[in-house]
Amino acid sequence: VNVVLNKNTPRFTHLRRFPVLNLNPFSLSSFDIFLRLGGNLETFIEIEAELEPEHITLDTYDIIAELEPFGIGNTKPLFLLDGAAIAIMRVVGNSQKHLQLALTSRGVTVECIAFNMAHVYNTITVGQTVSVVCEIIADSWNGYRKVKLRIVDIKKQDEI
Repeated sequence: VNVVLNKNTPRFTHLRRFPVLNLNPFSLSSFDIFLRLGGNLETFIEIEAELEPEHITLDTYDIIAELEPFGIGNTKPLFLLDGAAIAIMRVVGNSQKHLQLALTSRGVTVECIAFNMAHVYNTITVGQTVSVVCEIIADSWNGYRKVKLRIVDIKKQDEI
């Protein structure tokens, strides 16, 4: 995945993962195009800003929530958290498709969820430094509200 940073973002970072391709199952022409391009398409993710660990708070989430409703023309902002260490990692969900992590950066630890990314479990380890593209989310349970990150992409520091 190529990461395209907003013009106000302080630096450029390049992350790669397997290409995403949405094919219409009733259209062979889409598949034909994919093959003619060598089966190697890249997707782009626009990053709003590099996320400082001290800004991963409910206050930040609430400010972003004021920009709702999100959708076409007003997408949820994505952020880059660079150089975070994996403190905890496990596969979760009824079908074991999701990855739950705790990341630590500059003394701040935050819980994270990576939906449909359990395949990454065998490629990274606890203690390893990673960079993630994520969105800030709020989790509410039993009247208690806390901030989390929903990971969109994750890469080992040496892959960037």
